[in-house]
Parts: sequence; C-alpha cells; structure tokens
Amino acid sequence: MLDDPEPSVKRLFRDLAVYSFYTSGDNTVMNAFFQYLPNSERVSMGYTQFIQGKLDQMVNDADKSYNDIEDLFLNNW
Repeated sequence: MLDDPEPSVKRLFRDLAVYSFYTSGDNTVMNAFFQYLPNSERVSMGYTQFIQGKLDQMVNDADKSYNDIEDLFLNNW
C-alpha cells in the first residue's frame, strides 16, 4: 500500500496508520499494526517529531510532577 501509484490508496494507508497509532498508543496490542510501520513512514507522518517534542517537553517542563512522568512511563513502556 505504501508504493501504490494511486494517491487515494496511499492516503487510506496513512489514515489507517494514524488510526492505529491513536488506538494502540504505539504499544504492541492485538489488531494493531503501527509497530510494523517502517521508520521512513513514521518520519514522513510527523510521528518522530511528535515524540521528540513530547520528550523534550517532559525533560524541560519544570511544572511536571513526578506522578505525571511516572504515569507516562507506566502507560507507554
């Protein structure tokens, strides 16, 4: 689907990839395929910039409490 010449198929694949990210949280869960997405697609859809921004915000944001950071790690790693 990534290499399909039809633009509507590529758009459908990208929409499904974004939906899979939102529903799985990038965790390995049943019926999700986001973990199988190539890194090149993750970069092109802005996923890596989003994650880097959130990590930078977590590190640099003095208003974050310990519980917020602990909650982030417990739910994502």
